[in-house]
Amino acid sequence: MNVEKTLVFKSTDLGANLKLLLCFMPPSPELFVDRFPVAWKVTTLSAKGRSTFIATCTNVLGCCVAQVGRGQFVSASNHIPVSTGDQTTLMVDRTINPPAYYFTPPLKSTSSQDAVQVVNGTNVPQNIGFGFITDVDTDRELMHTVLMFPGVKPTFTALAQYIPVVRAYISMNYAEDEMLSADIMNVKPLWEGDMRELQSSTTVVVKRTPQGTYEAHELPGSLHKVPDESETWVSPKGSIEPAMLYSERSFHATMVFHYRADDEQRFKHVIAELVRRGYTVRLSIKECENDVGVELLLPFGLSCAQAKAHLQEMGDREQLYTMTRCNGELHVFHGEHVSCCYDINPASTEWFATGAEPR
Repeated sequence: MNVEKTLVFKSTDLGANLKLLLCFMPPSPELFVDRFPVAWKVTTLSAKGRSTFIATCTNVLGCCVAQVGRGQFVSASNHIPVSTGDQTTLMVDRTINPPAYYFTPPLKSTSSQDAVQVVNGTNVPQNIGFGFITDVDTDRELMHTVLMFPGVKPTFTALAQYIPVVRAYISMNYAEDEMLSADIMNVKPLWEGDMRELQSSTTVVVKRTPQGTYEAHELPGSLHKVPDESETWVSPKGSIEPAMLYSERSFHATMVFHYRADDEQRFKHVIAELVRRGYTVRLSIKECENDVGVELLLPFGLSCAQAKAHLQEMGDREQLYTMTRCNGELHVFHGEHVSCCYDINPASTEWFATGAEPR
């Protein structure tokens, strides 16, 4: 049975414009380790007058190939409706360019009846998202990604159990569809609710207290109910099953300095900033030459395009060097050994992909 739940947030004369963020935050020790929640809804409640914001979700589950753009914004490319207990495999058709991704028809799993399993059947790491689908089987069908497993390795299975805990935060600097970072765990939510325990429509009133803080409470008509076991909801938690393969990305470039490159004191702060950003740095310096070869092992969640932008930004800001001849590599490991290595460049989709796996 398809079920919709609606949240209505209301406010009056808050005195300041208040940014409101809604996200699904399932209880899981692996949250912000190998899976990341995504900002579901973001709006601003007005400082003056009355504001109303409505957000609706359904219990029609879905999984997708998640695309991560600049600023860690997540969008669903290919998706498929699923039910608890289903297993599907992500495949790729490389007979066309660019390749086409698709999911196999879901089959009932014999091992996890209360979860959804997605196997990465491609030969490269993939970002796999979970969430819910609105207007299913209509022209307006839309996949809403609320949790993402980045960099799921080839042959690995992402296993998601659904617990629909929604949290509302204020004054957080996120936009809709942006992947959240762990700093949000240090912030107390303004409101929290389990969608299984709410009526079809729940109204939450946001008010400013005499002390200048903000509070939220549900209207009396929004009574809680006993969870219906026939309802399956949308916030995935779970685990990625142990697997044999993982991958790393590296970025290579030549920096042409405006002075002798063997004068290390002149650019040691560049190295320090790269290390601070999480890169592992290897330099090739020739005596009495201005060219420096740089190899960066990328930290988790960064693409080669972002690494290039970081180097260009520092070179332009400090007026230290210009950058030439950049390329990248994708290393797929089997245990401690490299299984295969792929060249990547700005003309390939992997150049912009994130999700390199830490060793």
